[in-house]
Amino acid sequence: MKGQEHSLTSREKKSVSRLLCPPLESEADECPGRHITSEANSEPRPKRRRTTQEFQNAVTGRAIAREKSRSKYMDLSWIPATSVEVERLFSKMKCMLGYLRKSMSKETQEVILFLRMNWDLVTNEITTKAVRNAREEES
Repeated sequence: MKGQEHSLTSREKKSVSRLLCPPLESEADECPGRHITSEANSEPRPKRRRTTQEFQNAVTGRAIAREKSRSKYMDLSWIPATSVEVERLFSKMKCMLGYLRKSMSKETQEVILFLRMNWDLVTNEITTKAVRNAREEES
């Protein structure tokens, strides 16, 4: 999220709720993917040597700033932007959405795409049961 969670919509916040890191109970606890923004590290380097007290104050200030700027979501930057599965998904979606299907609802598109991607899980028996259940609900 790189510190941009304040710009999420309520729907996006609900979607990323699974990525929330548990609150830190002590300094030793750390969420493995917790991201720290670079805003806290943007202080210019001093030209002179610091005294021990100045150094301790600077370190304490940076630690406090780092704790405030710490994201509450896991760092997902290690996930590749594209993969074979994602490219295949986009390609199937592009083929499915044609000139005549642009008015199809998002839910219908999602169901069709799910069935296309998982066709090996669908059997005639499952399809027959689903059709029967749908007919019973209509009655």
